[in-house]
Amino acid sequence: MAGRHLRGDAQALARMERELGSEAHVASAWVAKGHEIAERMGSCNLDVLVAFERALDLDPTLASAWLAYAMALPASRNYEDALDAEAKALALDLENPLAWLSRSRTLSLLSRREEALAALETAMRLSPDATEDWRHWDVKQSLLHSLKREDEAGAARQRYRALLEIAAGAIPAENNATHSPAQRQMLWTRPHER
Repeated sequence: MAGRHLRGDAQALARMERELGSEAHVASAWVAKGHEIAERMGSCNLDVLVAFERALDLDPTLASAWLAYAMALPASRNYEDALDAEAKALALDLENPLAWLSRSRTLSLLSRREEALAALETAMRLSPDATEDWRHWDVKQSLLHSLKREDEAGAARQRYRALLEIAAGAIPAENNATHSPAQRQMLWTRPHER
């Protein structure tokens, strides 16, 4: 899997190698470069995949590189490749809640909702923060509703609304500059924008 996009854009690879300089042989530097490009230009940019693939070529045992690659692939509609990359990330770090969340998202995009729900519940079990994140409860109630499990969906919807209320009150809009990017994202990201 790694290297497919690298061959397609040798110029981008050469440019990024120059930008990284002495760090060009360090896999984690390529992961950071991919995240930087995604933040600046969006995750649909091919250079994001090129950077993550280069990281994997340098160190195929780097779980964070597999996870970053997996999370970037759905933007280009490479869902099956994303599942493969998530499986590799999880094989290297089975306790990583972000890998389980990524897997849940990809499975959901493939309409494999039962599996998506199981992956989401695993992520929520592994991370106390995920259990208290209103966005995860929103996804859970949506998945349960699509599976026609209305009683469970109703309970998840109640939890989602309660956490959303807490989140909205916990981060005053006029003072959000003092909060972390994750907290600001929680405040400003609407459920339909995920």
